[in-house]
Parts: sequence; C-alpha cells; structure tokens
Amino acid sequence: MSSKPIDARIFEREQHEHYVEQRWCTELLLAAEQFDGQIWDPACGYGTIPKVCKAAGFSVTATDIVDRGYGQGGQNFLAFSRKLVGPVDNIICNPPFDLAEEFIDQALRFARKKVAMLLPLTFLSSGGRYDDFMGGWPVSRIHFLSTRPSMPPGRFLDPETLRFCCNDPEPKISQANGEAKYRWRVGDKPAGGTKDFCWVVMTKGHEGPSQNNWLAEPGRLARSRALRRRPIMSEAA
Repeated sequence: MSSKPIDARIFEREQHEHYVEQRWCTELLLAAEQFDGQIWDPACGYGTIPKVCKAAGFSVTATDIVDRGYGQGGQNFLAFSRKLVGPVDNIICNPPFDLAEEFIDQALRFARKKVAMLLPLTFLSSGGRYDDFMGGWPVSRIHFLSTRPSMPPGRFLDPETLRFCCNDPEPKISQANGEAKYRWRVGDKPAGGTKDFCWVVMTKGHEGPSQNNWLAEPGRLARSRALRRRPIMSEAA
C-alpha cells in the first residue's frame, strides 16, 4: 500500500537534512545522462543512490557525515581537503538542502567529469543563482522530474525496505467523530510528494547555456496521458 501525499515541512526539521529520495529518481537520471567512471555519493544516507548506481554496473563510493548503516559514516564532505582525498570521476548526490551551494562548490573541486545534484525546483529561482548558473558553475543539463518524489524524513523509514517503520505520528483528527486519519501506516510505501525536484548536472569544461530535459516514469506517464486525453473536435463541428 502507498501513502497519501506527504509534505515533510510539517514535521520537525530532520537532523543533517536527511530526507530520503525514491529509487526511481536516480534510475531516471542514469537512463537520461551518461556517466563514465566511478561515482561517489558524499551524502549517501541509507544508500538509495549508491545502490541504484551499483545495480547499473558502476563502481561506487558512499560516505555520510552520520553512520546510517550504509557506506562509511563520520565523513564530513565539506571538511575534506584535496591534499588528503583524491579526485573522483563523478559525484551524484541528494545534498542537505540548507548546504546545497556548499556541496556543489565542494563537489566541483573533487569531480573530474560530472556532478549531479538532486535539488528542489525553488533552488533555481533565487536571486543569487543567476551568477552561479551563468558564470560560476558549468551547468550542462537540468533534468526536471515530471512526477513529484516523496522525500519523507529518514527517521520514519526502514533503512532496508525504505517503507514506513512507524505510523503517522501526527494524524489529522476528525472534528466530527474524533477518528484519526493517518497519511501512512507501518509498512506503507512513500508516495505522492508535494514539491517539485530536478537534477542539476554540471560537466567539467562545459561552457555556454544549459539544456533542459524532462524525466518521467513510463508507467506514470502513460497513466497521466490517459487521464488528460480529451476528445478532439472535428473541423465540421
């Protein structure tokens, strides 16, 4: 069973911004964007991105500032120095939202080929982003996710199954009969996000404007088209 749409902002802020993306976010990226060489996820969390990359045949390094049972914990990416840590071919990451700019700058110091960051769409529209995108960062492509991914706080999820490990702690209480209405229960699969996201891809040596691309799960796209299909009026009508 899938959960109802979840707005993670209603909950207390997750420590270190640990919000867990769904596997299909990375699967769509790898299907649309070519990566050559090793991949490093410096904010691996429960390992969603590294697991998808490994399944696709990539050699992957996974680290995180917190030991969450996957990869190497206790590794502060922003504190790494090129004197102590060598470069890597590519970095793919769902960065802490409040440190996204710092993660991008640091990733560009270490990646030899590409950097891909999963970011909320609102990240693109701030005033200071113009200089970053037009002159500071070699943004080659922006892949927009046509389906809003659910990214619940990690503390609510089972690290292995990525299903909810607890009932909704803040259910809505009906004023009519006092019945609790849960957005999810133990074992439900996260579904129905409320925020738009995109992959921002930076390619070392890229110059000029970026390309825009839209990513969609084939099954979801077919269903969406069917729902939106309207009968076409004939010219005679």
